[in-house]
Amino acid sequence: MKAKGSGSSSASTKPIRNECPECDEGDMERFLVTCSVEVEGRSVAVPDVIVKICPACGARAWPAREIERAQEVARLKLAKKAA
Repeated sequence: MKAKGSGSSSASTKPIRNECPECDEGDMERFLVTCSVEVEGRSVAVPDVIVKICPACGARAWPAREIERAQEVARLKLAKKAA
């Protein structure tokens, strides 16, 4: 792979490890899940939320961007029901 604007690239590529912060054994894997988000005391199901899960210990990590997106989707669903 060549860097933009240069004739050649001597940089080596390495896979990015995403080790589990809980057990340091497994590499976190990305999954799409349906999660339950509480908004104004009501539980709303939000599909297709990305979560990282460790296959070794089952620990879950929710990316901040996905938490924010899920909360916004839940608020929109509630607003749509109220309309």
